Amino acid sequence: DIAHALGEVAFYEEARLVRSLPGWEMLRWLLGYKGVCCAPCQVEEVGDPRELELMLLRNCRDGFKSCRLLDVKIGQVTAVRDWHGKSAFAAWRQSFVDAVTNSVRQGFRLEGLDNPPVTVRSMYAKLEEGIPSTVIGVKPKRLKRLYLQGLTGLQFVSHFLSLHDAPDSTFARRSERAPSADTIRPPAFRAGTRTFSSSQDTLTNVEIQE
Repeated sequence: DIAHALGEVAFYEEARLVRSLPGWEMLRWLLGYKGVCCAPCQVEEVGDPRELELMLLRNCRDGFKSCRLLDVKIGQVTAVRDWHGKSAFAAWRQSFVDAVTNSVRQGFRLEGLDNPPVTVRSMYAKLEEGIPSTVIGVKPKRLKRLYLQGLTGLQFVSHFLSLHDAPDSTFARRSERAPSADTIRPPAFRAGTRTFSSSQDTLTNVEIQE
């Protein structure tokens, strides 16, 4: 809905005019933009669709079987009073987010990570295991977002480039070879003609059985 993105429409319109000029080659990396159109959209859960003006942008996932996307918010201050209808209270509340995230350190922060690698998913699992949400009133989804917002540029770019999930990676091959917890048995020990399980409390003068 361009009602919430008038500045973006102006940006893409201007970029379309200058992207072929010398010195503006970087703009060729922008998403494909085809202007503005009107289309029926289901805005409310109940009720009929409404006609809205929409920006036509190419889907970032087009042409990919698996796509990883970063959503980065740039700026040490990400909300200003009266900017595009932002209230003074909303800007004040947002200033606390800026102060406790990577925005205050490097001037940008990660807001979202689509198709995260196993390195990030394992951290999500750890957050969900011991979240005292009933005590502090923070939902797991919010804690995951706070985790992303606190990552430095080097950290989230490393996650973005991670190939741990690639089928041919050494991590994937090692995971395939690793036995499951159900098939692991404690080692057996031998002393003379008797065999002892590793569950024995005390073992003396024993050898590990090959």
